[in-house]
Amino acid sequence: MKTFGRPDFLMLYYRYFAPLLAGIDTDKAFPDLEIHLLLPGDMPKTGHPNDMRPHFEWPRTIRIPVLILPDVGLELYFRSQVGIFGHELGHYVHFRFLPNEKKDDPLWQKWSKLTGKELDFVMRTHSKLSGREYPHIPSQEDFADEFSFWLQGERLHMEAFCMGLWGQKAKVTSAQVGIFKAIHNFTGASGKEALQKHLSVHNPRALVYL
Repeated sequence: MKTFGRPDFLMLYYRYFAPLLAGIDTDKAFPDLEIHLLLPGDMPKTGHPNDMRPHFEWPRTIRIPVLILPDVGLELYFRSQVGIFGHELGHYVHFRFLPNEKKDDPLWQKWSKLTGKELDFVMRTHSKLSGREYPHIPSQEDFADEFSFWLQGERLHMEAFCMGLWGQKAKVTSAQVGIFKAIHNFTGASGKEALQKHLSVHNPRALVYL
């Protein structure tokens, strides 16, 4: 896994994006991934509608355009892109580890049961439910969203499934998270600091759930 960009972009990447990957064996999960943090003018122009947007390009490239907005600032901009980074990383993961986009695929079925989402890989604009039309979200996009939520510590029930895709065991359980949150929230500043130091060494993945 390699990351490219201006020094100030890389500094903010390691401040806001990289912590989401703590505890994940990136050599197994993202062995050939390239992440490019680019000014809009440096984004490759291929004629594709996603050229100027954050996107994953098969088989191993994520590009994130970095907008210089004086009234916003780079730090706030990077913070706003955390979920998008996770989403594009989710596309890399499903292309690499769930390439068989069929309803009878065992891994996709397992994901469907975990999330309660029906499998539908067809790319179209709308779906009908109870006679009404709704924007259609194919399972590939749903997976990318759910993966992003998991990275950010919002889908604990997906921990074993996601880590298992690249051969890792779950780093944390719901019981452990309950204990960690109690220490984090009710033992004061010193207890919170001690917990964070301990987890950063022994179980950094748990930090995203606090």
